[in-house]
Amino acid sequence: MVMAIFILIGSSILAWMVTRPLIKKKEKKEGIVVLILFLISALISCLTILEIKVPNPSDFLVFILQPISKWVDFIFR
Repeated sequence: MVMAIFILIGSSILAWMVTRPLIKKKEKKEGIVVLILFLISALISCLTILEIKVPNPSDFLVFILQPISKWVDFIFR
């Protein structure tokens, strides 16, 4: 639990340091995108540290591409 708090504090500080110049330059859309990416990465890091199972994105790709692979393999045999 302590490590999750450290990750949240660290990512908050980093997000503030990165987005502050963007907002000063009137690049608010880029700042919002950076904040969202920091939020997602902090969330995934905290879930991993708390040993909560996080779905692997490559499992979705395998689910989609495996039937196509089998179909292509069947065609070229």
